[in-house]
Amino acid sequence: MANIDNHVTTICPFCQSNSLVINNGDGFWWAECCACHGRGPRASSREEAQYGWNQVSGNMQLLQMMINQAPSAFVVKDTDGRFVFANSRFADFFGVSIDDMIGKREHDFIKDEKLAEFYHETLSRPLISGQAEVLDEQVIDPFSYKPRWFRSNKVPITLGADKKPMVFMVTHEITELKNAHQELQAKERRFLQAMMASGEAMWESDNETLNIVFGNEEIVNILGLSTPQTVFSREEFESLVHPDDRASFNREVFEILPQQGRTSFQHRLLREDGGEAWVRNRIQVTERDEQGEPYRFIGSMRDVTKRKLAELELQMTRHELEQTNSRLESLVEQRTSELVELNLELQSLARKDSLTGLANRMAADEYIATEFARLKRGHNPYVVMLADIDHFKSVNDTWGHALGDKALMHVARLLRQNLRSSDLVARYGGEEFLIIIHTDDLEAAHQLADGVRRLVELTPLNDDVSMTLSMGISAACGKDGSHSDAIARADAKLYEAKSAGRNRVCSAFPAND
Repeated sequence: MANIDNHVTTICPFCQSNSLVINNGDGFWWAECCACHGRGPRASSREEAQYGWNQVSGNMQLLQMMINQAPSAFVVKDTDGRFVFANSRFADFFGVSIDDMIGKREHDFIKDEKLAEFYHETLSRPLISGQAEVLDEQVIDPFSYKPRWFRSNKVPITLGADKKPMVFMVTHEITELKNAHQELQAKERRFLQAMMASGEAMWESDNETLNIVFGNEEIVNILGLSTPQTVFSREEFESLVHPDDRASFNREVFEILPQQGRTSFQHRLLREDGGEAWVRNRIQVTERDEQGEPYRFIGSMRDVTKRKLAELELQMTRHELEQTNSRLESLVEQRTSELVELNLELQSLARKDSLTGLANRMAADEYIATEFARLKRGHNPYVVMLADIDHFKSVNDTWGHALGDKALMHVARLLRQNLRSSDLVARYGGEEFLIIIHTDDLEAAHQLADGVRRLVELTPLNDDVSMTLSMGISAACGKDGSHSDAIARADAKLYEAKSAGRNRVCSAFPAND
């Protein structure tokens, strides 16, 4: 009979229950668990038995640590539905510690009764059937209630001296893998649906058999086959290419494709009924051998016969259309030339005073705005002159408007003939004229204006009518806010000349102020 040393107790490394050191009476000692009857190594003394049991405990702790670090979940359950062993990965799934799980059932830490019963039945099934299970199973997350996928291996085992039946399970989550697989399957379904709906004959090369394999039956429609066929030998398929297109077909496939890796071209195929089908063939290299030569291909063919026939019909009428278009272009060109000339004439008339032939106010404003912009950029200084015929109203009142018009034309002619062609002379309104002189010599500009004034004074229209001019001058300045500032200063000086007795020149720059 074994002697039990009641004074030496320790913790079982297997089930964490109390254990005792035992002597069998023949001089050997060992430690044994009071609950699971797990035994330590036999020793010749009580101390050695205690030491060996502690070594087992240390090894179990190391094993537990290693199992806790494993990416898979480990668990052992007995026939009472209690957890005998679990690693942290399994305990974390339920949001509890390992200590809170050992010796407990699912109902002890899962609040949802239905969910607890589900996990109990799932884990206990191999105990009932006595058969191991290796399967992918979907379970419900106890917190989010979302489905999660696991790949589980459940094995019925026996533990302890009494060979107590238990179930051991190792499982790891494959939710992401399952989702990716399902997404891939969905993409494949969509691809197949798209391929069927595309109206294109999709194909790939099979280098083991040297066959052309079509993934759908659109090729049957293209070739008008009475018997469906989707697999062709290369020689068989090449024989379907129209004889007149075989040279270009071979050039695309054997020259362009190896160099560029892809090609797209049109050619004809011979139909079963003796007709021809135009197709657009797109081919891409998907694999090359060690020498870099194309090894595998994929491609698609679309029937473009209707479009080709339409193109041929268009070609038949193209010559006639080109001739008609040529005649129309000739007529349009002639009419356009006439319109351009008329437009230029209209533009000229729109900017010309109809009486004097000088530029009108619109043309003058456009011109001076352009020159002011050039001045702002540091180019072409200029002087603005405003000239007004003195007492012009009395000429109209005394001699009539017909003679007044002649007087305006007379002054305009004198101004134009005695100024440079590069200077602008415009009728700015009524009996007022605008002159733009390109110069930065303000004194010379004043002398020029005074010379024009004297010329008009000394050149009468006729024996009865003579005229004089009052003139205002201003130099444009880069500091001006707009082109109208210089005109306003010249106008002020013109008013000053009128007020001072007329027939004179007043300038808006220091030399003559």
